[in-house]
Amino acid sequence: MIREDALSPVVAFMLLLMVIVSFISLLNAYYIPSLKQQSEITHLQQTEQGMLAISSDIDRMISFKQDATIKERFPLGGGDVIFSPVRSSGTIQISPESWILNITFTNESSYSTTFNITAPSISYHPVGNFWVNQGYTWNKGIINITKNKRTTWLEYIDTKNATQGENQFIQILATPVTVTKAFLSENNTLANITVSATNITPDSEHAFVSSNGMGNIGLTMSTYQELIVNVTSLQIVVNSNLPKEQFDEVNKMIENWVISSFTCSNCVSTTNLPEYKIAFHDYPVNFTLQEKMLKISTI
Repeated sequence: MIREDALSPVVAFMLLLMVIVSFISLLNAYYIPSLKQQSEITHLQQTEQGMLAISSDIDRMISFKQDATIKERFPLGGGDVIFSPVRSSGTIQISPESWILNITFTNESSYSTTFNITAPSISYHPVGNFWVNQGYTWNKGIINITKNKRTTWLEYIDTKNATQGENQFIQILATPVTVTKAFLSENNTLANITVSATNITPDSEHAFVSSNGMGNIGLTMSTYQELIVNVTSLQIVVNSNLPKEQFDEVNKMIENWVISSFTCSNCVSTTNLPEYKIAFHDYPVNFTLQEKMLKISTI
C-alpha cells in the first residue's frame, strides 16, 4: 500500500521543478532575447554617435588645417545581458577611395613631384548582431546607414541635400590655398609662392580591426613642407570619373584658384578639361608646398 504522506513531497518537488523549467524556458524564449535586442539597439546608438563624432572631427580638421590628434572610441559589439553574456562583434575598415585631383610640379632639371588629394571611406559592419545587421559608412563627409545591400543617408532627406553636403566637403578638402606670393619689382613677375594642399589617407598598417570590445578611430593631421625650386610648369588634373556635379564643382574651384594665384607676366595658363597647365616662361618660380596630411587609423 502506497503511503500518501511519502508521495506528496515527490509530487510537490516535480511540480516545483516543472514551474522552474517553464520559467527558464519562458526566460530564454522571450525575456532574454528582448533584453539582448534592447542592449544591441543601445550599442548601435553608441556606434552611430561615434560615427557622427568622427565625421565632425574630420570636417573640423580639414577646415582649420592645424596639426592635431583626435581619437574616438565606441563599442564594436553588444547585446550582452546578465543572463546571457554572449556579445556580437563588428569590424571597422578604412578603405582608399578614388582620387579627386592631383597637382604635379616640374622644374627646369626635369624633377617632378605629385601631390594627390583623396578621401578614403570608413565603414562599420556588425557581425552576429542580435537585432538587425545595421552598419554605417562615412565617405566624403556623408554618413550612410547600411542594411544588407541597401543604404540611406543618416542626416539628409533627399539626393539634392546629400549631394550639396558632399560637394561642400569636397570643396573644403580639395581647394589649394595660396598662403604667400612674392613678385619681382619689374613687370609683375612671380618669383616665390607658398601653396597649402590637404589630403586624407588611410594608415595602411592600421586600416582594419575586428572585435567584440571597444574600437578606436584615430585622426592625425601633420604638416610636411617641401621646397621645389625653379619650377617651370604646374599641372593639375581633376578625376574625370567623379559624378558630374562634383566634377563641375571641382573644376570651377580650380579655375578660380588658377586665376587668382597665377595672374603674372611670366605665367601662361591653358585649360583642356580635366587638365590645367601653368607654364612659367622666362623666369622659373620657387614653390613651397605645405602638405596637410590627415591620416585615419584604427588605433
